[in-house]
Amino acid sequence: MVKLLKFTAFLIVLSIYNQTIHAKFEKEVELIDKGFCEEALLENDKTAEEEKKTWYLKGPFANKYSPEIFEQYRLNRRITILDNNCKRKKEALDLALISLEREKKHSKFPLKELEKLQITKFQMVKNLADAHARVAGLYNDLGNLDLAIKYEEKAIKIYESTDLYHKENLLEYAYGILASYYNRAGNLKSANKLRKKHITYIKTKFGEGTQRYYNTMFDAHRQYSSQGYYDLALSIILEIKKDINIEEFYKNDLFGKIKFNHRLATSYYLNGDFKNSIPIYLANLDELKKISTKEKDKIKLVQWETLIMNDLA
Repeated sequence: MVKLLKFTAFLIVLSIYNQTIHAKFEKEVELIDKGFCEEALLENDKTAEEEKKTWYLKGPFANKYSPEIFEQYRLNRRITILDNNCKRKKEALDLALISLEREKKHSKFPLKELEKLQITKFQMVKNLADAHARVAGLYNDLGNLDLAIKYEEKAIKIYESTDLYHKENLLEYAYGILASYYNRAGNLKSANKLRKKHITYIKTKFGEGTQRYYNTMFDAHRQYSSQGYYDLALSIILEIKKDINIEEFYKNDLFGKIKFNHRLATSYYLNGDFKNSIPIYLANLDELKKISTKEKDKIKLVQWETLIMNDLA
């Protein structure tokens, strides 16, 4: 989930405006990629000051809205630096709330004027949704789950008001994020309802049997297992097993097949079905013996299987 949240934040920032604006921040991007904090913040300020003297007055960007659009892009980049590079979450949140208010204002700009800046109606709606999601993520990081839920719900409502299956619509992440928030808050009914909606959405947008579809199904399996709905978890893992190409899905993971079988066996075990679980655990232990590597994953998997077999003994 951490990776998911970071990836979502990355997309939110980089997909807002056109490549012409983004090119202005090339040096800043380099500093961010190297993990710098203060240096990246200084470059962010420097770029803004330089461009105020030149970029605002040139070419297709010469209208009264371009300064605000550029400054909003810069501000969102600064939020990302404070969040990811500096780990100064509270400062990032304060700016994210300012950014949100600006997006509300921008959403009322005349579309004809924004189109001159190569900004579409979809992008303006998405930017407003992204701003809510950004605030939600920071509230979550700071431990305020109630406000994280509030803002993520608003983000989803806005995402759903535009083209649902546009390639840049972040509903594919937002549904899963909100479901996890609900789950942690103990609102299991809402979490499960949204998780089902998430699966349906991913199936429609990307197709059944795709990598994203299976990742979403695995998320559902984890959620149901954590809630103690072991029968639902088992039904999900069995549905995955029916169609998944294990070798292809885990082609970059030496232990992928064993990990999948462990999930399957554990789902059987938690449902009291020892007849089906024990043979899978034993088969996993046999497979692990054939792997010569001493990687941590092998040690962990051997411990998992052995401990559960001891419980069953």
